Amino acid sequence: RQHEASPIRRRPLSYQHALLIYKDERKALKVWRDACESSLQNDGNPQTNNLSKTSNSLYNCLLVNKLWYRVTLEVASIKLFFSDERKWSSFVEKTKRTKPQRTVSNTSLFIMHKLTKAKQQDLEIVAPSISGGLEWVEMYICPKVLPPPIMLTGSLLKKLVLPGSRMVNDGFLKLVAKNCPKLEILDLRACELVSDQGICLIAQYCPKLINLNLGRHSNGDLITDDSLAVLSRNTKIETLGLAGCSITDRGIWDLAYYCSDSISRLSLNNCVQLTNNSLPRIIRDGYLSKLAVLEIRNILNFTDFKPLINFKKIKEVN
Repeated sequence: RQHEASPIRRRPLSYQHALLIYKDERKALKVWRDACESSLQNDGNPQTNNLSKTSNSLYNCLLVNKLWYRVTLEVASIKLFFSDERKWSSFVEKTKRTKPQRTVSNTSLFIMHKLTKAKQQDLEIVAPSISGGLEWVEMYICPKVLPPPIMLTGSLLKKLVLPGSRMVNDGFLKLVAKNCPKLEILDLRACELVSDQGICLIAQYCPKLINLNLGRHSNGDLITDDSLAVLSRNTKIETLGLAGCSITDRGIWDLAYYCSDSISRLSLNNCVQLTNNSLPRIIRDGYLSKLAVLEIRNILNFTDFKPLINFKKIKEVN
């Protein structure tokens, strides 16, 4: 019996494109990262079925003439993704030898992925040539580097992802708050120098913020209800990660009262100070109606699960 061949999904052009294709955030993120890494391995140009494995049309465009070289370089520099220490070092060396041709870069996306050996001095060399139009800056598990102030200029930055950084502190967040009024996504997982002071500044000066992750394994006492009070009153937060933070029932009530119509994903794992006086009562009273994902592992003072179970059943039916 003949079977119809499985459809071949096209390579996503962006994370949002991947989300449209797969309808699942985790799957979309994985496919988008895989596409970025594949592009990097192929010198910035994904392979297609119409080209041999060693062919690279974008690279070939560089070799046509000077005009094509300039145009191709512009296209190639819009999105920069580095997950290989050797290629990152090569890029730094080339930047040292090349005089910037533009006063404002056309680079909108800059990602460093697990470059644990990357040095701040190298990033300082690269930063001037890629800054001015950045919308997405990501340094995923790059513990020794921090975006220089010049990378925050331009007021266009919407997404800042710095999980695992040993450098991010309240002073850096003060710069972000001052320079990035359009910020929507801020990932500070395991950035254990960050405290209420920095988060309150972000909440006050970045009103478009909808996604914030502050999850941590240590120094949880630095993030308290004070952060939630300011966040709740100044933003319409949709996704919030608070795993391991010193949040109490008062902070969750603030969130429920002011952001009930916006919050859809909430992580409270290891928030051990929470009791039945917050979430069970909040759910029973009809708050957090848009909540779709809730993480509450290791909260031993939660014993009244009936409202949460009923809430889940209603969500499944709808």
